[in-house]
Amino acid sequence: MESKNRIGLLGGLISLTFAIAAADAGDVLLYSDHSPGSLAAYVAWNEYFEENEDVVFLVNTTGAFETLLGTGPWDHVVVLERFSTSQPSYLGLLQDEAWMGTPVDFEIWHDNNVAQSDRTIVSAVSALVAWRDERTAMKYTNRTAPPACIEVGFGFPGFESIELASPSILLEVPPSTENAILSLISLLYEPGCRGECLEDWKKDMGICTTNYNTHTGNCYAAYPVPPAKDIENQTNCLNTAATDQINCRNGARNRYNTCLAACPPSQ
Repeated sequence: MESKNRIGLLGGLISLTFAIAAADAGDVLLYSDHSPGSLAAYVAWNEYFEENEDVVFLVNTTGAFETLLGTGPWDHVVVLERFSTSQPSYLGLLQDEAWMGTPVDFEIWHDNNVAQSDRTIVSAVSALVAWRDERTAMKYTNRTAPPACIEVGFGFPGFESIELASPSILLEVPPSTENAILSLISLLYEPGCRGECLEDWKKDMGICTTNYNTHTGNCYAAYPVPPAKDIENQTNCLNTAATDQINCRNGARNRYNTCLAACPPSQ
């Protein structure tokens, strides 16, 4: 991996508290609470955007996130955090951003009320959410969850009626580690097995994005609106594209977690 990627991630551990000019075209906003269930996704999403040569702004507090949201529109926004029963304070601002046409992706993980050490990276039941084309695609990652659902507007996961499970540890650093988060991030970049896991995830996400963009482009070309008769066909086509994309992301996430779990401890 190029050193600039890791430097960018480590710099993102410090909250942005200074004023910033309006976002430029191609700028990406990536928010992560750096909790055990979101840290691997934080590294993976940043690598994906770096691969696309996007300018990535990294924040780790809701206050900094809300401040930067107000400087949009952004080219893409990603939110990675632990689930809370209270609705996030940034939700209204983020919905406003999505109505301007900004793609927004979430990975919200649930700890099942089981305390997780900050010295760990875990795999947990999560909600994958994509806001695109004035609709929400949502998929829960546990095997007993219902199929991906599509709804009009921009919804947020509530984990209602979702079977939860205790998170499983993918990586752990010793109690004596001075800065556990930095050490865990370094392990994810480690050459060999874990580095290959990250590379495979980037490729998977690239495929998901390319297929979605091609699919939706074809929807608009095949079923232009007007005429009014094409409204239903276009809606059904876009819903199918959104469903395929969120399922593709679910597969990419599952493969990444399984790959990390399979890496030997020395890697």
